[in-house]
Amino acid sequence: MFRGALPDSGMRFDGTAYVDRYVGDGEEPFYYSLRFVTAPPPKELEKMIVDEIALAKTRRRYFFEWKEFDIPAIDGLDTLLERKGFSLARTSRLLYAPAAFTAELSAEVEVREVHDDAEFDVLLDVNEAAFGERSDWLDQHLRMEIRRNPNQVRAYVAFVSGKPAAAAWVKIYSHIGYLFGGGTVPALRGKGAYRALVAKRAQFAQTAGAHFVLSECSPSSEKVLRRLGFTDGGKARQWVHASI
Repeated sequence: MFRGALPDSGMRFDGTAYVDRYVGDGEEPFYYSLRFVTAPPPKELEKMIVDEIALAKTRRRYFFEWKEFDIPAIDGLDTLLERKGFSLARTSRLLYAPAAFTAELSAEVEVREVHDDAEFDVLLDVNEAAFGERSDWLDQHLRMEIRRNPNQVRAYVAFVSGKPAAAAWVKIYSHIGYLFGGGTVPALRGKGAYRALVAKRAQFAQTAGAHFVLSECSPSSEKVLRRLGFTDGGKARQWVHASI
């Protein structure tokens, strides 16, 4: 899906004709992320998975992920991953739309771009209120990415009647604007904040040259995106392998 796309700040890309690898220096599983970009010959599927596990170990990667998508469709992949020691950590839905899409927005919602540390702290506060915990990863990495890659990464906070209500960001991977975040403060849900953030990020993605925007979304976000006319791109599954 993202073959040829620039990796995130601090990440490196390598791979084979069938498997993409995104590699970073952190310890979270997404810092060594694997995925099939082309369906391999069925007889070689198991060997490719075994070889990737072995390679990860030689690189001293003992906690890593395999992302499984409905495209390309690979029969038996989930069964093989489980048999080889992966555990299903998360299932979500891929939804996408042309970056040029438009949406009718509420007049009481204002979306502001995050430019400096004070504004980023507001984003962290909103994200914590939405999800119930403070994200050290956002503080350390997204803050840095916004500074280093303003042409690829943008973050926003939506305000409802002047109150911080929701926060989200977008990253440009080749011709796709990937939508992240979108958590909304419980007391301000249903006011159109998430909808406004989707429209704002799509607007930036279009100006950055992206053809589509895409979200790997939760059930609550899925409802909003479907109402906005997003198309179903199938399931996304995160499989995590812990090797000792």
